[in-house]
Amino acid sequence: MFAHHPQTGEQRLVEVKGLLNGLEAIWLEQHEWAQAQQRGEDYWLYLVTNCSTAPQVVLRAQDPAGRLAAGPRRIERFRIRVTELRRMMKGEQ
Repeated sequence: MFAHHPQTGEQRLVEVKGLLNGLEAIWLEQHEWAQAQQRGEDYWLYLVTNCSTAPQVVLRAQDPAGRLAAGPRRIERFRIRVTELRRMMKGEQ
């Protein structure tokens, strides 16, 4: 999904991963990882918890493919630990 900031016009390609309960690892499919690689800093991964009761965005990670340099170049499916995303972003929102 594309999102635009109403004041700055900044464009983001946002991939949202929803979790029913607490934080756990998430999976990116091949086409999602390819988009992350191609879009670079325009690609954001949002994690939403408690999707069935009280949805809350708990993490916004910019350019996960660029920041996870050890990540795969071509994949079927890629598992990312939430602790790795948190460490990577260090509270950046």
